[in-house]
Amino acid sequence: MWNIFKKANSGLSTATPQVSFFMGLLGGIAVISTVGFIILLVLFVGGKNTGTTTKPVVKANVNAAVNQPAAVTGPVEIKITSADNIIGNPDAKVTMVVFSDFQCPYCGRFHPAVKQALTTYGNKIRVVFKNFPLDSIHPNARPAANAAECVANISGTEVYWQYVDKLFANQTALSDTLYASLAKQLGVATDKFSECYAAKKYGDKVEADQQQGLAAGIQGTPAVVINGQVIAGAVPFEQIKTAIDAALK
Repeated sequence: MWNIFKKANSGLSTATPQVSFFMGLLGGIAVISTVGFIILLVLFVGGKNTGTTTKPVVKANVNAAVNQPAAVTGPVEIKITSADNIIGNPDAKVTMVVFSDFQCPYCGRFHPAVKQALTTYGNKIRVVFKNFPLDSIHPNARPAANAAECVANISGTEVYWQYVDKLFANQTALSDTLYASLAKQLGVATDKFSECYAAKKYGDKVEADQQQGLAAGIQGTPAVVINGQVIAGAVPFEQIKTAIDAALK
């Protein structure tokens, strides 16, 4: 081997300057390539062993809350039209909009507070009932709302409110049979009611009520809006009274 090395050296020593330069350049490139490969190998192995390898970036799902109602941050405006079921003085200074679900037990507990407000304040307030059926947990709420709207259309607002009272009084028995039976008890024309209820004639109105509540930031039932101020939950009458008194000033 030593002899081979000597021959190589002797060959280089007799080469021209151009050839020597070219050979040296190739040797330098080979050395740099070898060193670079070794460095990359060390980094790869080291990163793999220490858990520092680069991981893909997971972006947040920006659409996750698109359909979620916004939190109530201040007074809200609830549109009242002639299609709404209103009891009390239509021109009252205070408007109390109730978003409710006929199958919701808390709504049933809260309903007497609504009636007490009407008894206490008389013509000083008007009460508007809006449907907010929680379909995922109360499958009978939307059919009951449709039935109530049919009653209002056939027999008027006064009978509608009587029907509302009966629905809340019979929450545990809500059914197609009950809706027809209660309507008959109140003197609502049976054939007209059956036709209206079967056609789900007021399904769009019920849905519009709920969407209006969602747009106002309402997330559950019961909820009441007194002159734009939202009060959530089955609160006692005293809390409702405080809000109405403040609105009357």
